[in-house]
This record gives sequence, structure tokens and C-alpha cells, in this order.
Amino acid sequence: MAEKQTDTSTTLKTTLTDLQSELSTLNRVSHRLALTDAGPALEKVLNLLLPRLLSRIGKNDDAKTSNRSNKRKAPSSPLTLSSSASVSELSALHDQINAMHESIHKKLIEMLTHTMKRVREDRNCQLPCVAILELLLPEEHRQQQQSETVEPNGLVVTANPFTINLSLAFLTLGVNRSSPSACSDLLPGLLTFLACLLLEGLPQKEGSFYSDNCVGISHILDASRKMRFDQTCHLILRCLEYISCNPLEKAAIRRAADSSSSNVSDASSNNMNETSAESAVPSLKETKRAILSNPVVGAALFEIFSDVLLYTPVSAASSLIPYGMSTSGYQRLINGAASGKMVGGNSKYWKEEFASRARLRELKLKMLELIAPCRRFALFLFDDEKSSDDASKVATSEKVENECSSQYNPTDNGALLSSKERAMGISRTVALMVLLTGDSDPDVKSKAESYLRAHMDSYRGKDAEKSEVDESSLHDALLGNSAAMAQSLLTLVIGGVASISVTNRLMSQYKLERSVDTLKLGLSVSYHVDNTMETHQKALLSCCRKKVDEFTSAKALKFVAKMLEENPKLFHLCDLQIDESDVAAVSIGSLTLSAFGDLRQPGSSGSAAVESVASLLNALCLRLTMFYDARMKQSGVETSRARIRQILAKS
Repeated sequence: MAEKQTDTSTTLKTTLTDLQSELSTLNRVSHRLALTDAGPALEKVLNLLLPRLLSRIGKNDDAKTSNRSNKRKAPSSPLTLSSSASVSELSALHDQINAMHESIHKKLIEMLTHTMKRVREDRNCQLPCVAILELLLPEEHRQQQQSETVEPNGLVVTANPFTINLSLAFLTLGVNRSSPSACSDLLPGLLTFLACLLLEGLPQKEGSFYSDNCVGISHILDASRKMRFDQTCHLILRCLEYISCNPLEKAAIRRAADSSSSNVSDASSNNMNETSAESAVPSLKETKRAILSNPVVGAALFEIFSDVLLYTPVSAASSLIPYGMSTSGYQRLINGAASGKMVGGNSKYWKEEFASRARLRELKLKMLELIAPCRRFALFLFDDEKSSDDASKVATSEKVENECSSQYNPTDNGALLSSKERAMGISRTVALMVLLTGDSDPDVKSKAESYLRAHMDSYRGKDAEKSEVDESSLHDALLGNSAAMAQSLLTLVIGGVASISVTNRLMSQYKLERSVDTLKLGLSVSYHVDNTMETHQKALLSCCRKKVDEFTSAKALKFVAKMLEENPKLFHLCDLQIDESDVAAVSIGSLTLSAFGDLRQPGSSGSAAVESVASLLNALCLRLTMFYDARMKQSGVETSRARIRQILAKS
């Protein structure tokens, strides 16, 4: 025991000496930092120093926690007088080490505060944002990037809270000064970090079934995690805003840019145009890969886009939440930091920066440019490497593999996962454009309608002469996962609380895992909550969106009705002989009836929305009739009738 205590004492003394040396080094570095002139010299120093300081403050805190833990584990009841002296010496060494950690922490805070103050004063000082972001990402993420394999659901946040909070603060400051190219480099890492935050607190699967876009709720319950999540969402939003092209760019400017290269040959011009498009967003492929390879990232990004596109300014004295937004989403959006790029602007928060209709219109048009399938970004879509003639064939195979196979396992075949997420990406793109067609701003509404029309007409006539391509496969190529999009749009029409009520009622009737998967189909994130805990229920309610306004509801209902009219096999997701094969039909039908009941309540106005939901009911009745007729042919008349009676009895 004496030898062991001697070894421990020697180790602690060495640690104490190292910490004293480190503190002396920090004092010298702090002095040199204070003497560094503002401008390029300061920027050069911070490129190397700032990531190290942010990393060191976290490691120092971890070491301090470990030292306290080791002190508690040390024996407190010595057997002899000599060992009593050794224990007392060890305790004193632990106390000295703890004091040194405290001194180092204070010094690091002093240096970071000094750095933050000087950077705020020097608006031209660039920060090493990529190096700072690397501190937040798990080591497994870098290994997966090198091996080009993606296992996003296995990544967890391992950085110290001090490192995370201070890094996010410097990133918030640095992103607003970064170029579009630098912002593009940050997006893949920010999306991965966002997924890690969302998956925190999600229990392991033990007999329960999670959908692909299911996330934990700890980022809403815990105040510190909520702050990190909100900051990360705003960082992603800022990067998206800065990498997007300016939709208000005048045609004269574009013509002047084209004429400046008139002396260049056509081949060189085409090559330059392609190069400039790629160089403007060098990490676009990595960003798309992060979105499409991880269902949680795609669903979370859809939430961010939905919040921005559905946002409308509210007076400062009002406590109302805009239509289509949730309480948590609204507070997260308006309380974000302003960019500080407005000339002569003194805005502190995002809400103040986008209080004017003109600024909000510009932002929404930029977001639309990022998702529109006919533009160069198309964030939610795969790069189309195949010819358009084969698109509907791909959609047919994807539908068979992803929706009709009872043995589907994403880990067994990466191609199946890509096909499934390809369909969800198309659906998210179309759904966002549909929401913008109901925007109150005529410019935004007009642009969204033109993009949506162009997308819906993109395959018109191309496959008309191919007999092997049916009509439903063409709609799958245009709309992706039609059932998921229909359920999501109807959820926005009736509101999140009403949608949860409908889904819970149906989940008591459908027990197969595949049926539960269909009921949980959605374009946004779903939350795993413990219904026995009141705090979880309140957190879930804060994430539920209000129903969208009347005009947007009319547009969404009209689009869903068009989907039902033009896609004859929208409800045919699996073998019709299975009793629960009607889960999609019953789910969409129940949501439609809920929307009809809500719009027909006394005092509700809006003939456009009522007319749209009536049209949807007509289309739904027609499709349900055709669906159950098809079931009767395959499973027998009496079996189908019994199933219909069973559904009506539970309605």
C-alpha cells in the first residue's frame, strides 16, 4: 500500500508541475495576444490560437472533474500513522491540483473574453470557423468521412460543455463574416452536429418501434441543450442564407456578366460557367450527402425551412404565434442573433432584422432558390445521374422495394436506404413549394407557383410512348413518397395536436410494425416521449404546429386532392390481401375528415378552404371505392366487406 501511495504521490506532483508550467505559458501567450495589433496580424494569431484555447478549456474542465473524482476514491481511514501522513499529503496535492485547474480556467476565460471583445470591434477579422466546428464533432465522424461510410445514428456529442458553448458563440460571430464558400464548408459538419443534438436522450430500441426520423426530446427539456440546439439551427440558417444566390438580382447585371465574356469561345464559356457554379458552393455534394444519408438531418432541415417559410412578422406587443408554427420553433427563430450585416442596422435579434416585409421576402426567395428542383442547389434532391427517361422506372422499383417489402432492413442494403431517402427528399421539396404557394407576398407566391408548375411538368410527355411505365410510377418520380407528403400537408392543415390525436387513435387499431411505420410517415421529425411524464407532454405540445392560415390550407388541400385524382394507386403500399393494407387509406381519410370538421365549424370563414376540402373528400371517396374494389378482387368479397364494417365501427 505504501508503494502504491508513493507512486500516486509522484504522479500527482508531476501533474501539478505540468499545470504550473501550463499556467505560466498561458500568461505569456495572453501578454503577446494583448500586444498583437488588430487586422491581419490578429487574424493570423487567432487562426492557430483560438481553436486550441477552446479545446483546452474543455480538457481542463474534464481533468478537474477527474481529479475531484480521484480524491473521493482515495482511502480516508489510514491503518497506520505513516499512511495517515501519506493520505494527508495526497489530499493536499489533490487540492493544489484543483486550485491550479481553477486558475487555468480563469485564465482561459480571461483570454477568450479578451478575444471576443477584440473580434467584435474588428468587423473584418475572420475566424477559423471550420477548425472550431471540428471541436464539436465526434471522432467517429472524421473517421467515417475518410472511409466514406455513414453511420449517423451512432454519433454522440462527446465535447465538454464549455467547449461547445464557447465554440458556438464564436461560430455565431464568425459565420456572419464568412464568405459563401466558407459557409458551404461548414454546412455538412453543422448538420451532423444538429443530428447528434437531436438524438441525445433517445433510448435504445427494446421492443419498441422508432421511425427513421424519430428524435429525443432532451434538447427541449434541458435549458443548456436547448440553447445549443437553437444556436446550431441559426448557424445552419445563416449558412444557407449566405450560400444562396441573390433572387432579386437584376437581369441587366446578368446580361452584363455574360457580355463581359463574349470574346471567349463557347466551349470555354460553358466550362467557366460550370466551374463557377461548383466553386460557389464547393461542399454542395457533401451537404446533400449529409441531408440524404441521415433521415434525422433531412427531417430537421425540413423543420427549419418550414419555420422560415411560414413565418410572418408579429407586432412586439402581441403574444400570438404565426400560423403554421410551433411555440418552440417560433421562439427559436425570433430569438436568434442578428447578422449585423445590415447597413446602419442596430438589430440584436433575428426578429428585428426581418421585421420588414422586404427583408423577409428576400430571405424566403433565397430559401426557395435553395430547394427548387429546377435550380442548381436542390438541397433535398439527389444529383440526377440517370436520364430522365429512366426516372419513372427507378421510382417503380423504389416503391416496390421500400413500401411493399415486409423484410425491409436499411442496414442490409445501402441502395434501399438511398432510394427511400430519395423519395422523401422529393416529397420535402414539393411540400415546401406547396406551402409557399399560399404565402401572402405576391412575389414569393408567384415564384413558388412557377417552380412547382415547372417541376410537375418536367416529365410531361417524356414517358407517354413507353407502355411499360404506368401512371402511378410517374407520380412517384414527381412526388416521391406520396403518402408521407399527403399526411404531412394534412397535418399542417389541422394542426399538430389534432394530428397526434388521430394518429394515436389509429395506432390502437393497427398493430403490425409496417402499419405503425406508415402511420408515422412524415416529412418532419417525430418525438419519442414518455406519455406518463407531464414534462414530456408539455414539451411535445410546444413542438406541435398550429394549423396554417386559410389561404395556405386551401392550397395544400387542393394539392392533396390533385394527388388523389391523378395517382390511382396511392393507397396500394403493400399486398392487398393483408388486413392492414388499408392503413394509408384510413390514415389519410381520417385526417381529411378532421380537416373537414374543423373547417365546417360554426363561425369558421373561408369559402376557398371549404371548397378545397370538399373537392378532396370527393377525390378521397373515389379512390377509396377503387381501393376496396381492388381488395375484393384479391381477398374476396366477404373478407373485404368485413374489414370495411370493422373500420366503420371504430370510426
